Amino acid sequence: EASIIYTSVGEILVALNPFCLLPIYGPSVQRAYSLDIEVTRERASDCRPESLGGSVRRPHIYDVARRAYSEMLAQKRHQVCVISGESGAGKTESCKFVIRQLMELCQSKETAEGSLEAKIVQINPLLEAFGNAKTALNDNSSRFGKYI
Repeated sequence: EASIIYTSVGEILVALNPFCLLPIYGPSVQRAYSLDIEVTRERASDCRPESLGGSVRRPHIYDVARRAYSEMLAQKRHQVCVISGESGAGKTESCKFVIRQLMELCQSKETAEGSLEAKIVQINPLLEAFGNAKTALNDNSSRFGKYI
Protein backbone atom coordinates (compact mmCIF):
# COMPACT_ATOMS: atom_id res chain seq x y z
CA GLU A 1 0.00 0.00 0.00
CA ALA A 2 2.93 2.37 0.57
CA SER A 3 3.68 2.35 -3.16
CA ILE A 4 0.18 3.50 -4.13
CA ILE A 5 0.97 7.16 -4.70
CA TYR A 6 -1.49 7.87 -7.53
CA THR A 7 -5.23 8.37 -7.60
CA SER A 8 -7.40 10.09 -10.15
CA VAL A 9 -10.32 12.46 -10.18
CA GLY A 10 -11.80 12.32 -13.67
CA GLU A 11 -9.04 13.31 -16.09
CA ILE A 12 -6.83 14.62 -13.27
CA LEU A 13 -4.07 12.47 -11.81
CA VAL A 14 -3.23 13.24 -8.19
CA ALA A 15 0.23 12.14 -7.06
CA LEU A 16 2.04 12.12 -3.74
CA ASN A 17 5.82 12.48 -3.74
CA PRO A 18 7.22 9.46 -1.88
CA PHE A 19 10.72 11.04 -1.83
CA CYS A 20 12.19 7.72 -3.01
CA LEU A 21 12.21 5.70 -6.22
CA LEU A 22 9.48 3.07 -6.18
CA PRO A 23 9.38 -0.14 -8.25
CA ILE A 24 6.41 1.16 -10.25
CA TYR A 25 8.39 2.72 -13.11
CA GLY A 26 10.28 -0.18 -14.73
CA PRO A 27 10.05 -1.42 -18.33
CA SER A 28 7.33 -3.99 -17.56
CA VAL A 29 5.14 -1.26 -16.04
CA GLN A 30 5.80 0.97 -19.05
CA ARG A 31 4.72 -1.83 -21.39
CA ALA A 32 1.58 -2.47 -19.33
CA TYR A 33 0.56 1.17 -19.80
CA SER A 34 1.53 1.10 -23.50
CA LEU A 35 -0.94 -1.61 -24.52
CA ASP A 36 -3.61 -0.85 -27.10
CA ILE A 37 -2.01 2.38 -28.27
CA GLU A 38 -3.38 1.91 -31.78
CA VAL A 39 -6.86 3.24 -31.08
CA THR A 40 -9.60 4.33 -33.41
CA ARG A 41 -11.21 7.76 -33.24
CA GLU A 42 -14.35 6.28 -31.63
CA ARG A 43 -12.43 4.34 -29.00
CA ALA A 44 -9.97 7.15 -28.22
CA SER A 45 -12.67 9.11 -26.44
CA ASP A 46 -12.94 6.22 -23.97
CA CYS A 47 -9.38 5.93 -22.68
CA ARG A 48 -10.23 4.76 -19.19
CA PRO A 49 -7.94 1.92 -18.08
CA GLU A 50 -10.85 -0.51 -17.76
CA SER A 51 -11.75 0.04 -21.44
CA LEU A 52 -8.38 -1.29 -22.60
CA GLY A 53 -8.31 -5.02 -23.01
CA GLY A 54 -10.62 -5.63 -20.07
CA SER A 55 -7.88 -5.16 -17.50
CA VAL A 56 -8.14 -2.50 -14.84
CA ARG A 57 -4.92 -0.62 -14.26
CA ARG A 58 -4.32 1.67 -11.33
CA PRO A 59 -3.99 5.40 -12.05
CA HIS A 60 -0.39 6.11 -13.10
CA ILE A 61 1.69 8.87 -14.67
CA TYR A 62 2.43 6.51 -17.59
CA ASP A 63 -1.29 6.31 -18.32
CA VAL A 64 -1.48 10.11 -18.54
CA ALA A 65 1.19 9.99 -21.26
CA ARG A 66 -0.58 7.12 -23.02
CA ARG A 67 -3.92 8.93 -23.04
CA ALA A 68 -2.35 12.13 -24.39
CA TYR A 69 -0.53 10.20 -27.10
CA SER A 70 -3.68 8.23 -28.02
CA GLU A 71 -5.73 11.41 -28.25
CA MET A 72 -3.06 13.06 -30.39
CA LEU A 73 -3.14 10.14 -32.83
CA ALA A 74 -6.94 9.92 -32.90
CA GLN A 75 -7.71 13.65 -33.12
CA LYS A 76 -4.60 14.67 -35.05
CA ARG A 77 -4.28 17.63 -32.67
CA HIS A 78 -1.70 18.74 -30.13
CA GLN A 79 -2.24 17.57 -26.56
CA VAL A 80 -1.08 19.17 -23.32
CA CYS A 81 -0.08 17.75 -19.95
CA VAL A 82 0.11 20.27 -17.13
CA ILE A 83 2.11 19.20 -14.08
CA SER A 84 1.86 21.51 -11.12
CA GLY A 85 2.50 21.46 -7.42
CA GLU A 86 4.39 23.09 -4.60
CA SER A 87 8.15 23.10 -4.29
CA GLY A 88 9.32 19.55 -3.71
CA ALA A 89 6.08 18.03 -4.97
CA GLY A 90 7.88 16.07 -7.69
CA LYS A 91 7.02 18.10 -10.80
CA THR A 92 10.38 17.54 -12.48
CA GLU A 93 10.37 13.79 -11.77
CA SER A 94 6.78 13.48 -13.00
CA CYS A 95 7.75 15.34 -16.16
CA LYS A 96 10.62 12.90 -16.70
CA PHE A 97 8.25 9.94 -16.33
CA VAL A 98 5.80 11.41 -18.86
CA ILE A 99 8.62 12.00 -21.35
CA ARG A 100 10.04 8.51 -20.73
CA GLN A 101 6.64 6.98 -21.49
CA LEU A 102 6.18 9.12 -24.60
CA MET A 103 9.57 7.88 -25.78
CA GLU A 104 8.41 4.30 -25.22
CA LEU A 105 5.21 4.93 -27.17
CA CYS A 106 6.88 6.54 -30.17
CA GLN A 107 10.38 5.10 -30.10
CA SER A 108 10.32 4.19 -33.80
CA LYS A 109 8.98 7.56 -34.90
CA GLU A 110 11.76 9.51 -36.62
CA THR A 111 11.36 12.78 -38.48
CA ALA A 112 13.62 14.61 -40.90
CA GLU A 113 14.85 16.67 -37.93
CA GLY A 114 15.61 13.62 -35.77
CA SER A 115 13.88 11.74 -32.98
CA LEU A 116 11.36 13.22 -30.58
CA GLU A 117 13.67 12.34 -27.72
CA ALA A 118 16.52 14.35 -29.27
CA LYS A 119 14.23 17.36 -29.70
CA ILE A 120 13.09 17.22 -26.08
CA VAL A 121 16.65 16.84 -24.81
CA GLN A 122 17.69 19.90 -26.85
CA ILE A 123 14.88 22.14 -25.59
CA ASN A 124 14.97 21.11 -21.91
CA PRO A 125 17.95 23.33 -20.89
CA LEU A 126 16.16 26.36 -22.33
CA LEU A 127 12.98 25.56 -20.42
CA GLU A 128 14.90 24.93 -17.20
CA ALA A 129 16.71 28.28 -17.53
CA PHE A 130 13.52 30.19 -16.72
CA GLY A 131 12.05 30.23 -13.25
CA ASN A 132 14.44 27.94 -11.38
CA ALA A 133 16.14 28.85 -8.12
CA LYS A 134 18.17 27.22 -5.38
CA THR A 135 16.22 26.24 -2.27
CA ALA A 136 17.14 24.44 0.95
CA LEU A 137 15.80 21.16 -0.50
CA ASN A 138 16.80 21.47 -4.15
CA ASP A 139 19.64 23.21 -6.02
CA ASN A 140 17.48 23.66 -9.11
CA SER A 141 13.91 24.01 -7.90
CA SER A 142 11.32 25.03 -10.47
CA ARG A 143 9.19 28.03 -9.66
CA PHE A 144 6.43 27.08 -12.08
CA GLY A 145 4.38 24.14 -13.26
CA LYS A 146 5.59 21.91 -16.06
CA TYR A 147 3.84 22.30 -19.40
CA ILE A 148 4.53 19.46 -21.82
